[in-house]
Amino acid sequence: AHRVHVMAAYFLPTWKLRRALQTVARRGGQVQLILPGQSDVPLARYASRRLYRPLLAAGVEIYEYQPQILHAKLVLIDQIAYIGSANLDTRSLHINYELSLRLNNERVAEGGRQLFAENLARSKPIRREDWKASRTVWNKLMERWAYFILARMDLFLARRQLGKKPADPVLALDVEIDERARRCAVGGNDRLVQPSAVGEAEKVVAGFDASVHAGEIEAPG
Repeated sequence: AHRVHVMAAYFLPTWKLRRALQTVARRGGQVQLILPGQSDVPLARYASRRLYRPLLAAGVEIYEYQPQILHAKLVLIDQIAYIGSANLDTRSLHINYELSLRLNNERVAEGGRQLFAENLARSKPIRREDWKASRTVWNKLMERWAYFILARMDLFLARRQLGKKPADPVLALDVEIDERARRCAVGGNDRLVQPSAVGEAEKVVAGFDASVHAGEIEAPG
């Protein structure tokens, strides 16, 4: 990848994903993250900030959205766009059923980049030097505690509650939703389903179907 743009309300990716973002930045690629400047889950924001230091050191650009609480989810990797209900956090990646549409289409990706740029203009850049200077012992303790709760304990307790490790938590759709995803979207599955996933899924699928019928996207045979 040469360009990676991520906009997420909750940002707590796995070590492999963080390493991939850092690798792109170290190779000279552009990696930009828009994360919440304010959150309805303060613990999640503290946990995300636990990851800023290594990302900034690798050259990843981090911005915090200022006007209001951020709930957008958008991932752009070169000409590929991922749109749906999934955040880049522990619950979306390992616990919840989510629906995300993968579109390998330059026109769609360009539209996503324009939307990203509009939100970037409303975001505050996090500079590495300023970030290091602003760190306090209290902030560090809160961030470590929040990261442990959300990245470790939450996952452990949720899996115990479910009784087994969920398989395939994120459903990427290239052409159509399979039957298992349809059951998830309407809430007919006994796994965890985010309430927002139903509305997001309906919007994404409707937009995808419209693009196919309009000839903007060619569905592979």
